[in-house]
Amino acid sequence: MNIKPVAALDRLLTAFMHEGINYTLERGQIFTFCTGEDADVLLIREGLVAVQRSSDERLIYCLSAPGMLGVNTVLENRADYYLQAYDATVLTVIPLCRVMEVVETQNLWREMYEVSNATASAMHGILLNTSGKSSLAVIRYFLQALEREPALIRRHIPAAEYVRTRSGLSRSYVMKCLALLRSNGEITMHQGALVFCQLQHDSDLL
Repeated sequence: MNIKPVAALDRLLTAFMHEGINYTLERGQIFTFCTGEDADVLLIREGLVAVQRSSDERLIYCLSAPGMLGVNTVLENRADYYLQAYDATVLTVIPLCRVMEVVETQNLWREMYEVSNATASAMHGILLNTSGKSSLAVIRYFLQALEREPALIRRHIPAAEYVRTRSGLSRSYVMKCLALLRSNGEITMHQGALVFCQLQHDSDLL
């Protein structure tokens, strides 16, 4: 299981307290990335955002505070991604070059490693558990992933939307599988939100 390095993130966000430009987003608001040559790092200080791909509306990553994006290749092609706030959110945008200066000056390399490693591990886990798997196995995987998300994400993102946008499967197929899993007693939902998950056939998952 990928564990969020909260202590490392708190130290980094504190180090960047007076850096960059702050933005406040309301629930549902869209934030687009600058497309200039200089790379930026995003710090999520409050709230919850979803990183989505513009070309197919695919949900790539959910990030709740404290959070950090942009120190790896997740946002390599920034023009094809945007953020959507699922709660009142405060974020800071800092040039990557300035982030590196602060990290060097304050010797925060260990914290940067922990954050980057957690993000890379999460992406690697998705690839392992979705490539070459049956559609039902993919749905099971993302339901288990949703269960491990912070409560804020589970409350604000309906299970069907989370699975559909992360898997790329059709809404009708996802809804059909969720109904099957509910009738089997493998998941419990309330007003679209996942409450409980006890999936069978774990052999389908890595």
